[in-house]
Amino acid sequence: MEPSSSCKEGRLSGGAISHGVALSVAALFCLLALDSMQAAEPSWWTSRGAVNPSATRNDYAMANEGQLKQFTLEAVNEMNANFPPLGSGTGLNTLVGGWISDYATNGYSGSNPKPSDFQVVNVGQLKYIGGMIWTQLEAGGYTSSLPGWLVVTSSDSQSANLGQLKTVFDFDLTYSSDGSSLPDWWLIHYFGGLTVSGTTVNPSALVPWSGGQMTYLQAYQQGLNPVDFYNGQAPSLAMISGDNQSADYSVFLPNPLVVAVSIAGIGPVANAPVAFQSPSGGGLLSATPGGALSSTLNVLSGTDGTASVYFACPATGAGPFSITATTGVSPRTASVQFTASTSAPSISPVPAPSNVIPRYGSGGSVFISWTNNDNGQAIGYDIERSTDNQTWTVVATVQATSVYIDTTAPSGTQLFYRVGAKSPQ
Repeated sequence: MEPSSSCKEGRLSGGAISHGVALSVAALFCLLALDSMQAAEPSWWTSRGAVNPSATRNDYAMANEGQLKQFTLEAVNEMNANFPPLGSGTGLNTLVGGWISDYATNGYSGSNPKPSDFQVVNVGQLKYIGGMIWTQLEAGGYTSSLPGWLVVTSSDSQSANLGQLKTVFDFDLTYSSDGSSLPDWWLIHYFGGLTVSGTTVNPSALVPWSGGQMTYLQAYQQGLNPVDFYNGQAPSLAMISGDNQSADYSVFLPNPLVVAVSIAGIGPVANAPVAFQSPSGGGLLSATPGGALSSTLNVLSGTDGTASVYFACPATGAGPFSITATTGVSPRTASVQFTASTSAPSISPVPAPSNVIPRYGSGGSVFISWTNNDNGQAIGYDIERSTDNQTWTVVATVQATSVYIDTTAPSGTQLFYRVGAKSPQ
């Protein structure tokens, strides 16, 4: 590439970063050259315009402030786009935002360059920017330790060349050796290697803790730990509402069972996995009232940290029944227990029969007839007999009829009869 002192025009531009400032300010510097044979260099260097692949490579040329700013800018954009959830962090975003503000305030452009952009930077200045970048990369799991070249040495005051500048930005957040959408660094950080038990991780496969609601690709895109949602932190689980409810057999409780997930010092946690477990043989769970039923149900918390399910009471048994909600990974788990009970459904008695008429028949038997008024709702009719119209005895129970012959009636005694309709239980 051309030496930095002969650069005629450059730019400080790119996409928006997290502080919301559009990067569209012109500056004076030239793009770094990228040798086409250097396939191992990160693809974002070229795609984001940090280097010029068509220029002649000269890594021993001195690096200037404009080149350092441009590379830093594009590194910030790359981290904000492909390093969830941390991005480049407040420090780097603020630093680049200050440069943009300076260019806009002072009207620097290609026709009005900022003189200091031509000044050669020293090794210490590269390490200052590199420290900010690699500390952030370490915090997000890209690397397990900081590069050794960040150590302060007596040579930090020496002029830096383009090869040293490139070393500062030699990271690739999207590289995948198998061509999948899950980058190698992410797999190594969470699974200890590129495979799990010899099998590659399918980006479309479901994360175990998500209850079938999130893929590995979505976990990566949202900056979530695919093995432990809480990433080693201890969650808290609070019961919000729904405890001590009662309903009829085989009926949903009137209100959902609601819990809230939080982490001390952070507050409510969204997308947190909560596992609800119903008691064995004691009712089932559903995500919606009247929805599909299951003995276990995994749900993710909403933006306010709450998660909820509905409980359908069993067909038998009064309870109480215990429904457990749990979140976290052992040994850092949290749980709460709801209590529910059932009651027999209230049933209105069916109308009693009328026009009960007993008549003596042959052989001393009594023929009883009546009029049913229940429209088929009764499950049977009790035939009762009395000798004093006060104390009654059930002599028979019949179904779907309006007549009965009492063959056990005592002779020579005045008898009274009545018929009662039996309601469903």
